[in-house]
Amino acid sequence: MPQIPLNNWGNAVAGLAPDPQFATREPSAFVTDSGLAGAKALTQSSGIVADEAARVAAFNAHLAKQAEDEKQRLLQFSESIQAKHDELQLQEQSQNKVRDLALNDSLNPDQKRQEYTKFFDAASGQYTSKYANPAVSSNFQIATEAIKAKHAEALDTSIYQATLAQNQANILGSLDVLSRMASNDPVKATQQMAGIVRNSGRAAGWDPAQIEKIVEKQRQDYFATYVTGQLYSDPAGTLKALTAGKYQELDPDKRLILTKEAAAEIDRRQARADRAYDAQMRIAERQVNNLARIYDAGAVPPPAMLTQVASMVKGTELEPEFKAMAATVEDRAKFATMPLDQQLAEIGNLHKTATDPTQGATLAQAQEINWKAKQYDNTVKDINADALTAAKDRGLVTLQPIDPSSPETIGKSIGARLQQAEMASIWAGVPVSPLTKQETLGLAEIIKHQMSEAQQVYLQGLASAINDPPKLNALLASIAPNHGALASAGRLLASDDPTAKQAGQLILRGESYLNVPWGEKPKVEMPSETGAAGFQSMFDESTNGVYNNHAQARDLDYRNTLRIYAALAAQDGVYAGKIDKVDSDRFQKALDLATGGIEDYKGKSIQLPRGVSREELDRTVTLNLDMLHDHKALAGDFTKSQLHNLQLENTAQNGVYGYLVKQGSGYLLDKHYRPVFIDPSQDGWTPNARDVRSDGSQKGTGWLGVLKRPDGKVSSEISVGVKIDGKEVDIPTLVPTLTQDEIHTLLTMDLKDPNAIPQPIIDKAIAHARPLISKGLSPFKN
Repeated sequence: MPQIPLNNWGNAVAGLAPDPQFATREPSAFVTDSGLAGAKALTQSSGIVADEAARVAAFNAHLAKQAEDEKQRLLQFSESIQAKHDELQLQEQSQNKVRDLALNDSLNPDQKRQEYTKFFDAASGQYTSKYANPAVSSNFQIATEAIKAKHAEALDTSIYQATLAQNQANILGSLDVLSRMASNDPVKATQQMAGIVRNSGRAAGWDPAQIEKIVEKQRQDYFATYVTGQLYSDPAGTLKALTAGKYQELDPDKRLILTKEAAAEIDRRQARADRAYDAQMRIAERQVNNLARIYDAGAVPPPAMLTQVASMVKGTELEPEFKAMAATVEDRAKFATMPLDQQLAEIGNLHKTATDPTQGATLAQAQEINWKAKQYDNTVKDINADALTAAKDRGLVTLQPIDPSSPETIGKSIGARLQQAEMASIWAGVPVSPLTKQETLGLAEIIKHQMSEAQQVYLQGLASAINDPPKLNALLASIAPNHGALASAGRLLASDDPTAKQAGQLILRGESYLNVPWGEKPKVEMPSETGAAGFQSMFDESTNGVYNNHAQARDLDYRNTLRIYAALAAQDGVYAGKIDKVDSDRFQKALDLATGGIEDYKGKSIQLPRGVSREELDRTVTLNLDMLHDHKALAGDFTKSQLHNLQLENTAQNGVYGYLVKQGSGYLLDKHYRPVFIDPSQDGWTPNARDVRSDGSQKGTGWLGVLKRPDGKVSSEISVGVKIDGKEVDIPTLVPTLTQDEIHTLLTMDLKDPNAIPQPIIDKAIAHARPLISKGLSPFKN
């Protein structure tokens, strides 16, 4: 502040009168009567100054306290954020530790708890001394205790669940053993099962009502298992027992189901017997008619032919007629042409009589045994060497010459041999090829040295003549036992699928490019098969997991992929020159053609059925699994959603390529504990309440099974109305006596037009239905 200048009197308070015209005033300090008042004023001013200084000091102290409080608040805020971060980190560490301990099977429950406590105390101790603020430290301590309590409880829960799961697994293992015992002794198995379930359930703390529910369910299953086993060994006896009220241990619904199954099994066995009888009658009728023509012409039939017919008419209505025709046949010729198993049985009966001490054998009988045994041994040797030639030599078959040099006529020539091969098969007791061994070797040598186009004509001729896949495969294997290209191409060319035919053609063409005469270079140079980027690596990567342990199938598809790749390369003009890199597009096309397609199915690679899309396969699998679920035909309880998420694995059963259904590390099992097999050619259709015939009866799956139509639908019966013995009846046209071409006609015709069915098919349907109707049976397979 600026200072007030002092006046002459040293008084900065009293002023002077600067102007002389005014009267001069003396300073008030010198006024006698006012001196005391001035002193008082001065004292008061000093007090004011002191008070102001005190207030300033107090204000400064207040500001210092505020600064300190703000500093503490900021420290607490910073430590609170750090504490929250540490709390989350500790929580994550604790959670991970609990998960690891829960999965550690090497520690018992107490060791797991001790390990967790030790871990948590050490982990939390790293944080508790970090915080200067008492409130933050206290809150963090509370949070750590909550984390420890929460995760200790979670660990206890996981230990409890693991113990419970182990108990359940132990119980299930015991029940699985007992279920096999139940097939022989359900009472004993039930008693042991009830003890195991009740003791284990009580020890695990299960609800008593739930325990008894499990016991009752297992008891029902055990008795159902036992009755099912009895049903398939003796369906008639089981049906009688069920209808008489036996097996009261079963609930009414299961007893009704098993009663129906027993009746159905009886029908199935009768149907099989009827089919066998009908097949025997068809062959017998043809052969008896051939004999009749020979007799009518005044000729003497060969003894071998008579023997063959004798075995076919035995037990049929044609037997008396045949005996009258064959009375003059020589005994030895008759024996030589008997089916091989009958020859062996006759020798056994003679030998049994001869070695019986109460009977003995005459010299004539001993000689008969001797020559029949020798003839049997010679016949077996001849059949092993060449069954068709052996049958021809004994007069069983007559073989027209086959010219293997003509690819245009080979199919027709072999087609004429099929009936002869069928007759020889019945006699020999083994499948017989329509070609003799010498013809097979000659045909194989000719085909092997043909151009691929000529090979294709040969194979298509064979496929058109033999429309039975197992017989065709057997013939191809005999023609080309060491030539995978010919055998593969033959099977593919026999297919109706266009991509299969294309694959067969390319395999033959590719083989001709790669398999050239010794010393010549291949017409198409392939990229390296080995190495990280080689052909083999690409194939294995693309088919990962498809073949599993089926090395032969994998090798065949791999070689065919190579062949098709070579043919495609030639189509693209890539003939010569070193090729270092596999063309990915060409490889993928070759792989798809060779395998039918590799697709991802629910996370696993599978090989698609040829000509079937991923969507069609998914539909077929879903329908099959839904059918098994609805019919309660699975071992275990599943929801449809669970079944729909299961993976597939390629396999083959009895020559049929299909899939097993994966369930964990094993397979989905049916109620008989057999792996579920899905045939992709069957789309799982079963008749429902809407699938009825014109008379209102329930449709069935038919004599030939459920057949897929080109439009994606299915057929099993295709009924037609006809007159049999003057009565109008409905009969199925899909019957076992149809040829493949006739079946194809029915599956491709307009079902709305019954007049479109050819008369020969109707005649076969009537011939199949008549004997069934005459016996009071339905012509339909119910």
